[in-house]
Amino acid sequence: MQGIDNRGKSVISYVKKVPDSPWYLVSQIDIEETYAPVREKLWEIVIFVSGIFIISGMVLGFIFKNHSARLIKERIKSTEALQKLNVAIYNAREVIFLTDIEGTITYINPEFTKVYGYTAEEVIGKSTPRILNSGMFKREDNKALWDALLNKQTIPSVQYFNKRKDGKLIEIEGSANPIINDDGNII
Repeated sequence: MQGIDNRGKSVISYVKKVPDSPWYLVSQIDIEETYAPVREKLWEIVIFVSGIFIISGMVLGFIFKNHSARLIKERIKSTEALQKLNVAIYNAREVIFLTDIEGTITYINPEFTKVYGYTAEEVIGKSTPRILNSGMFKREDNKALWDALLNKQTIPSVQYFNKRKDGKLIEIEGSANPIINDDGNII
């Protein structure tokens, strides 16, 4: 039973009749006294669990920080490598241009402008056959070239004629390579 004793304190009591007597045995204990060891242990448990959470958080923070630092370093290295590649392509003494899978020019280097006379603004977004076609490259050969590229084949170095902006035909030696991403798709 739970109740309040003559001191006004909350108590838990147990009442049992003494056999063969008109007497009852009453035992009682203050509720505070009953729960004191539990409260004491509870605080120990709370402190222990809090300590585990704090240590776990510190370990996870350390791991995350190191992982983030590694990712940042890798990104910096990748960026530096791309910058080197960009500078190399930009400064190459060979004509380099990129197209999408439809043959639309997406990039030219300065050597393209020197050789063909077109600026980037004039050719980016335009189709290569329309701009550079000398009329000497057969339609079937052009289709075969693009079919090979779209089938992820490299076109070896060949000689052919292209047309400059001023209409002059120039003989060039060129090759073409599809750019394939990690998933095996042409980009």
